Amino acid sequence: SRESSEMLIERLRSSVVEFNQTSPEPYEISVSIGMARHEDGMHICLDELVTEADNAMYREKHSKRSAELRES
Repeated sequence: SRESSEMLIERLRSSVVEFNQTSPEPYEISVSIGMARHEDGMHICLDELVTEADNAMYREKHSKRSAELRES
């Protein structure tokens, strides 16, 4: 379901934040996640679903970069 997918994504993001806060490394990692859903009755092939998820990921990545530029 959408809710369980969003919970999983939030857990992953929290793990990345925790890693960055506790890691002795001089760098931070980041993650951009795209999600696409297939519901019963939808006529969409796997390639289209993956493309939709990729596009969502790139939108998130672009949004993060834009926010970073505004902060600097």
